[in-house]
Amino acid sequence: MHNVNFTSEASMSNLPDMVDFIKERLQGLKLKKNQAIKTVLLSEDMLSQLIEHRQNDKARLSITISHSFGRGSLVLKCPGSAFRLEDTDMGLSDLLNRDSKDDDEDALVRSIVRRNLQMSLSLDHVRNTNVIKITFDCSKYKQLIVTFSAMILGLLTGFILKNTLGNQACDYIATNIFSTISTMFLNAIKMLVGPLIFFSVASSVAGMGDIKSLGRLGAKVFLIYLFTSIMAIFLSYGIFKLFPMGDSSLLSLIDSSSSSVSDLPSAQPLSLWKVIQDIVPSNFLGAFTSSNMLQLLFLAFLLGIITTITGDSSAKIKDVLDTANIVFSKIAAIIMKAVPLAIFASMAKLMIGLNLSAIRVMVQWIGLNYIAFASLFVMYGLLILLLTGRNPFIFFRKYLEPVTTAMAFNGSAAALPSALKSCRDKLGISSKIYSFSIPLGNTINMDGCCSMMLLTVLFFARAFTIELSPGLLFSMMISIYLLSVGSPGVPMGALVCVSMLMAQAGIPKETLALVMGLYPVVAMVMTGTNVAGDGAVTLIVAHSEKMIDEKIFRL
Repeated sequence: MHNVNFTSEASMSNLPDMVDFIKERLQGLKLKKNQAIKTVLLSEDMLSQLIEHRQNDKARLSITISHSFGRGSLVLKCPGSAFRLEDTDMGLSDLLNRDSKDDDEDALVRSIVRRNLQMSLSLDHVRNTNVIKITFDCSKYKQLIVTFSAMILGLLTGFILKNTLGNQACDYIATNIFSTISTMFLNAIKMLVGPLIFFSVASSVAGMGDIKSLGRLGAKVFLIYLFTSIMAIFLSYGIFKLFPMGDSSLLSLIDSSSSSVSDLPSAQPLSLWKVIQDIVPSNFLGAFTSSNMLQLLFLAFLLGIITTITGDSSAKIKDVLDTANIVFSKIAAIIMKAVPLAIFASMAKLMIGLNLSAIRVMVQWIGLNYIAFASLFVMYGLLILLLTGRNPFIFFRKYLEPVTTAMAFNGSAAALPSALKSCRDKLGISSKIYSFSIPLGNTINMDGCCSMMLLTVLFFARAFTIELSPGLLFSMMISIYLLSVGSPGVPMGALVCVSMLMAQAGIPKETLALVMGLYPVVAMVMTGTNVAGDGAVTLIVAHSEKMIDEKIFRL
């Protein structure tokens, strides 16, 4: 926290000096130009109001500017009579200078303008003193700083608790405090993600207005997602050929009676026709209650297309879809304010439950997966560079927030609100693209998952000295893609899929006991990779359709 103070006699003759002081300090905070201009306009009007309502000619006006963790505040104080913000023009008299004399309309316009300023403004009258507080973002990295700080503090807290308290106390804290916080947050996300995806996609499709354009756009998004998943599978196979890891000495560590493996949920083998068949729900509401994303996408596309075909007669339905999309997006924004606390609890719980000795044993498996995930990030960067001509580092910098959120919660759904917001506010992508490309990718784009499943099977096949024939490998690659799209919605769903692939390769299921305790370490990066792929494909498609606001992208 850093504070800067300025005090002067409350008079109009001193107003230029006060404004110059604010300008100088805001320049030191390196605000964006438009943000600094808005703040100065607003503060100048507020200073005028304080001077106009000052207690007497000798009243003193104080200015305090502070900033901490990317958030700045400007506090103005002056003894005087009370007044209302509704009676001020907030430095925007030109915008508010209209023929209408409706006071309610004026108040509404001021409220809208103030929200568009992206600043918070408050006025209190305490002990005969007017106190005005203006808060604003002074760093575009604020959310990233807060997110990484929460992750690090959570890991440190978990490590300290694990090494200072007994196992029973740690388990109690992890189960009753950290797990409660993270579970409540994830439950809120699960509650939200179905309606958010449904109304986002339905609203976007209904707003297309042209079925041919929609078909072209949908086919383009799906084919690029399919391409990146296929590339992820072959890239992972190539990485294993370069780094053929898997030591037979690991097999002596397997406990065939491991309860953790026997308790792992089972799943039925998937086929292409089974995946296609399950897309159409037998119950409209059942798709929401079961959170079946493929079914939700099908229903959203169906409703959006019908709304588009029927034209003007369904205008009211389109308005309802747009309104519902806005409402659930606002709810998502509110829920996402709890992200730092939820990340802290999630990381602390992860550290407490982590088997550090197992990491030393399985470091090869972890390292192999991390190399593959890093390669996928490189692949996304190259695709962005080659297909759009844009700097991939700009993309990764602007899209880092949803990636880190996904990593913290080991779930793509948790990052969905953040991904939509980043596409709109940081990348400048049209809602017609991201509002269905991101939800679709959240469901079918599992590049990191494909990579992890193949590498895990190859790793243990080598440990068991099992030779996988080309035909079996090809069959497994098809299975991996189908499993990644239709993986069961159960805890550790990806490991359930791995167990099915191990059975296909002739590897004992009990082998999973070696990776179950370390799965969160790999899964967090795997999920972040999936989310990064969603953003990369969305950017590529938006560029090809010329649906990117260049001013926002270059900020």
